[in-house]
Amino acid sequence: RSSDLMQKAGIPCPEVVMLKKHILVMSFIGQDQVPAPKLKDVKLNSEDMKQAYYQALYMMQQLYRECSLVHADLSEYNMLWHAGKVWLIDVSQSVEPTHPHGLEFLFRDCRNVSQFFQKGGVPDVLNDRELFNAVSGLNITADNEVDFLVEIERLEKLNEDHVQMHGKKVASFRPDDDGPPRIYDD
Repeated sequence: RSSDLMQKAGIPCPEVVMLKKHILVMSFIGQDQVPAPKLKDVKLNSEDMKQAYYQALYMMQQLYRECSLVHADLSEYNMLWHAGKVWLIDVSQSVEPTHPHGLEFLFRDCRNVSQFFQKGGVPDVLNDRELFNAVSGLNITADNEVDFLVEIERLEKLNEDHVQMHGKKVASFRPDDDGPPRIYDD
């Protein structure tokens, strides 16, 4: 399901070749029987590294906004570099943003991506909180990471309470102009 949504959104990822019971066979990403390297293992020049960063940011936004998914394990270990672009792999554990820990998973993904590209020397990399807000559109403001995570947990609790009271997950989070983001039914 995740791979299908990603394919439809144009996010580079392996295609499902076969699914039988609980065995999943994915398409090969590489060339001449040599697998594409993980982003952590490839030495990119500064321009390619910058392009990889922008591609990763765009894919995170597409994944969240178009597919309604959070990778939930995104890092340089789950991104490949092939044919001049980033490919996302290992998406089977992805969750919807309304998952009880979906926003925490998104924040962890943002931290991993931000730290990797900062260490890689990409100029002007968004920090983890800025990236979270850019991907989610939530605009959480907090002076420090602890307060930021408290707000994420508060939003997740609101969604959990909504599910308990109404028996369904909220389709999306939308910020209000006059205060902190609230959760709405679509």
